[in-house]
Amino acid sequence: QVLDLMSKNYNRPYTKEWWEWKYKKNPFGKSIIWVSENDNKIVGSRSFWAWRLQFRGNIYKAYQPVDTLVDESYRGQGLFTKMTLNAISEAKENGAIMLFNFPNNNSLLQYLKLGWQLIDDIHWYIKISNISKLFSFNLKRSNRIIIPNNSDICYPEALESSSIRKTLFYTQWTNDYLRWRFSNNVNHRYRIECTGSIVIFYSIYKY
Repeated sequence: QVLDLMSKNYNRPYTKEWWEWKYKKNPFGKSIIWVSENDNKIVGSRSFWAWRLQFRGNIYKAYQPVDTLVDESYRGQGLFTKMTLNAISEAKENGAIMLFNFPNNNSLLQYLKLGWQLIDDIHWYIKISNISKLFSFNLKRSNRIIIPNNSDICYPEALESSSIRKTLFYTQWTNDYLRWRFSNNVNHRYRIECTGSIVIFYSIYKY
């Protein structure tokens, strides 16, 4: 019912394969999911995605609220707040030290009312140093990452060497996480490029 509700309200299909990948195969563990029902029909859902953050060598449990939804016919009844408060209580019981997410403009105000703090807007920076190389990839070639199960890849060392990671919380980038997030992603296909200490994950779209 949750997938049907999401497909209806977001106007795009959500599959069981996607749900299995995102929530059941998440290497960071079991997520928190609350729903609202009316006459045995699910009319709202609230998911806290299990996450692990790293800071100065220590690993911390966290959750990222995602895929929040209340059916249009049931909005304005406080369901979003009730589900979120229940999920927060469960997250605390599970030992989470942090909640973080990237709300859209429609939900930002509700999060602020619940005690969230707005850190900053997301800023994207990109510099193309070789435009010809950027468009030299063969689009007909498979662009799924292949990560061997029994070997060390270049990116863990490169990512850990970043000086900014000494002062910020960041995702625990294990091989299991990278395989799940990029190689086994059911919605997008990614490639990986490693050059010295620079690692780039990217997805190619053809319009």
